[in-house]
Amino acid sequence: MSKHTVLVLAAVFAGLMPALAFAGDATMPAGYSIPAPAPTLPPTDDSMLVLLDSITSQSSYQCIKVRNDTVFCAQQEGTVYYRSRLTGAVITSFPLQSGSPFIAICPVGDSLFVSRLGAPEYCEVYTLGGTYVRSFTPSGSPQVRGLEWDGTKFWSTTFSGGELYIYTMNKAGTVLKTLSRSGGIQSVLARDLVLDPMYPNRLWTSYTNTAPHSLMYVAFDTSANTFTPLVTFPTGQTYYMSGLGFRNDPVDGGCLYLSAFSGSWIWRYKVHEPVASELRVLWLYSDYGTPDTTLGIRLKALGDSIEYMDVRTTTPTIGQLLPYDAVGVNSNFGFSDPTALGNVLAQYVDSGGGVVLTNFCFTTDGNGLQGAIMSGSYATLTLGANSFTNSTLGWFNPAHPVMNGITSVGAYFRTLPTFVGDSVAKWADGRPYVAASTNQKVVGINMYPGIYPSSGRTGEWAVVIHNALEWVAGEQTYIIEEPQPVPGLTLLAGPNPASARVHISYAADVSGRQEIAVYDATGSFVRQLAAAPAGPAVRHAVWNLDDTRGQPVARGVYFCRLTAGGRTLDRKLVVTR
Repeated sequence: MSKHTVLVLAAVFAGLMPALAFAGDATMPAGYSIPAPAPTLPPTDDSMLVLLDSITSQSSYQCIKVRNDTVFCAQQEGTVYYRSRLTGAVITSFPLQSGSPFIAICPVGDSLFVSRLGAPEYCEVYTLGGTYVRSFTPSGSPQVRGLEWDGTKFWSTTFSGGELYIYTMNKAGTVLKTLSRSGGIQSVLARDLVLDPMYPNRLWTSYTNTAPHSLMYVAFDTSANTFTPLVTFPTGQTYYMSGLGFRNDPVDGGCLYLSAFSGSWIWRYKVHEPVASELRVLWLYSDYGTPDTTLGIRLKALGDSIEYMDVRTTTPTIGQLLPYDAVGVNSNFGFSDPTALGNVLAQYVDSGGGVVLTNFCFTTDGNGLQGAIMSGSYATLTLGANSFTNSTLGWFNPAHPVMNGITSVGAYFRTLPTFVGDSVAKWADGRPYVAASTNQKVVGINMYPGIYPSSGRTGEWAVVIHNALEWVAGEQTYIIEEPQPVPGLTLLAGPNPASARVHISYAADVSGRQEIAVYDATGSFVRQLAAAPAGPAVRHAVWNLDDTRGQPVARGVYFCRLTAGGRTLDRKLVVTR
């Protein structure tokens, strides 16, 4: 039966999680082994530190931050690298202006912030393409040993008088609050930090540069201006931590990314079980103003984080789009360059992003969108003439994730497009309402969500946009068919449909040989992903949509099969690229 789901892997069998192992989507250097999990915190935190895998990097000091599928790295000698979180491949690199060594990096919207050693230590601001903008020194001249943005302010660390202090500051460097230690472990230096988005008032940092090199889990209270170190976790690394990032992965759960001084790898550690994450959205508008009081307030109420960019006079670069899970667009004026905007949106989709287009992207009156995003596998709706009349929800596919839970929608500002992609919903007067592209990464919505008032805009219109943003971002997975359960076996795979790769998690309740393989719709063997003796633990694998020769497979239906203990369990997959 068709349904949608957020991929969440719980501890299927009691006691499995402390024995986590990794079946591999990245290379593990020779000589390294997975350390035993440290003692966990109370169940409300369920924290642990289990080494999963790593990606290659530079063999020198580096600071890092993670946004979606990009790892932002700053090398000590002054070069910034954007690397693929999945493979370690360099997406782009560029030198920043000369100066003292970098100690922290943090992308914020369309800007890149770095901090440098010095007396005093200071911050520099660049565009995401590496153009210098400005510099500032935090008020009071504290150290700037970390940079983490929480949406409204930076977090950093400084060491003074034998004590670690954690402080917040704005983008101009004005220190807002300084938190002092209240009990717990005493640090001997200040290092990078990262907020734990899965648990409120928690962050990760390090407290020492001597063996055993460890991370420290910290609780903080901004009302009392205090923090308390809770527990430390040895990393098993030869060198001390130089940079930290965090990503809530829908399959693997909360994961820390760690770079180490003089190390040539970026390491990934699991610290929490999977839960749904906040969706980070960039909304592009060509309108009277930001749609914050119409669309934005509703998306925030649904749990999304939303930032805005005015595209009446500028076109974003791919670097400005990459930090976001999904990008939305609406217009009521002409775009600065509708073709260039459509092309960069398609490039963003090719880089793993998702796009939701709303009106008047689909108008022929001069305010419509053009470029690659409107054609080929990206296309959803054609352009059409404006025709403003009130209508309500007509036919729709209730099994599609975009229409999940939707019962009532009304709109007035609509156009007369035709479906190009898959039809998902229509208005009661027969006009197209929602369409999905064949690559499953673009949704077109024939209604206007912008700042201009509309009495006909009623019902759950914002929920449709929220669902669409989640779906194109990969937060919701459209499972074509549920397999019959097999007692003792668990198999999860997503995203589904897939256009780049499939993340697989599996478990069996007995020890013995476990195999993960992929077959095509005819039952022919395609690729072996795992085959080894294993105990009753949750394991992971990745299929890069290739066959045994490493060649990309064709679009179509495939089956992922778990074989263990004389039993098999299949999961149907759809490849859409």
